Amino acid sequence: MKTPFAITFLFFLPVVTSLGPLEAAPRAEDHLVPFRTSGFDEFRPSLYKKLLLTSGNYGRMIEFVGEPNRGEFAVSVQCGEGSGAGNQCSVTLTKAKQNLGSIMVEHWGKRPLELINRVRAIRKDAPIGRATASAIRSTWTKMLRHVKQRRVDGSVVVDSERIEFCLGHPNQTRLLAEIPDNPGESVVALVDLGRLLAKYCEAPENQRAGLAAKIELDAERLAAKVSNR
Repeated sequence: MKTPFAITFLFFLPVVTSLGPLEAAPRAEDHLVPFRTSGFDEFRPSLYKKLLLTSGNYGRMIEFVGEPNRGEFAVSVQCGEGSGAGNQCSVTLTKAKQNLGSIMVEHWGKRPLELINRVRAIRKDAPIGRATASAIRSTWTKMLRHVKQRRVDGSVVVDSERIEFCLGHPNQTRLLAEIPDNPGESVVALVDLGRLLAKYCEAPENQRAGLAAKIELDAERLAAKVSNR
C-alpha cells in the first residue's frame, strides 16, 4: 500500500472550548464546498462508527485534527418527531481519545484499522430547546444548499484541517459539504456555531440557557445573511 501524498485530518483539542479561532482568509470563499475524498477515507467508516452515535437530523459538524495528541470530534443536533418524551431535542458531543489520523500514518501498511477500532470515544449529551435546534437546522440547510465548487487559481494549499457539515449521517447523495481551504466570514461563523454547540454540551447546566440563547441568535443571523445573498 502506498502512503498517501496528501494528509487530511479533522482537528480537535482535549477541551473543545479551547480551540483557537478560525479566521476569514484573504481571497476567501464564503461558502461550503463539495466533499473531497482523501488518502484517509479508508478509516472514515471507523471514525463515523465511533463518533456518529445519534441521528444528527438537525445538523452535524465533524472536525479532523492535525495534532497527534488530540482526537477527532463530532457535534450533532437531533430532535424526535413523536409526541411527549419522543419529541425532545438534544445535542451530542463525541470525542476520540486518540488521534485516528495519526494512528493511520504511524502504522500505514501495518493493519492500522485494527488499532483504530480499539480507540475509545467519550460522549456527552445535553437537552436543547426545539426553537434553538430548529434555528441550527435552518442554518445548516441554507449553507448546505449554497455549496459551490472550489476556486481553481493554481495556488497550492497543504491540507492540515478538515471540517465537514451534514444533516443526518454523512452520505454524498445527501446534503454533505466541507469548509474551503480559504474560508470566508459566513463559513467561519458556521464553524463557530458548531464549536459553540460543543461548548454547550460541556458547560454546567446553569450556563446552558445563556449559551442556547446565543446559539439561536447567531444561527438566525447567519441564516438571514445567507438568504439575502
